Amino acid sequence: MVSSSGAGLPALVTCAVLTLALVGAELVLGHFSHCLTLLAVTNQSVYNLLTLVFAAAAKTVCVGKGWQFYYYYFFNMKLKAF
Repeated sequence: MVSSSGAGLPALVTCAVLTLALVGAELVLGHFSHCLTLLAVTNQSVYNLLTLVFAAAAKTVCVGKGWQFYYYYFFNMKLKAF
């Protein structure tokens, strides 16, 4: 069950800040080394950063309103149907 409390929000923000620092370091290192593999890893890190930011935003919006994520309702309805 998805909790609507903001208990995990500081952890998400901390991970997002650390990922942002990692992306910055990877971009600088990739710029100086011209390593295509490192730039591909940076691309994945940017995707992870966006995921963390949107998860934190969704958790902030949902706190206190009693909303839960859609997939919980979807799977809960499917399980009740059987």
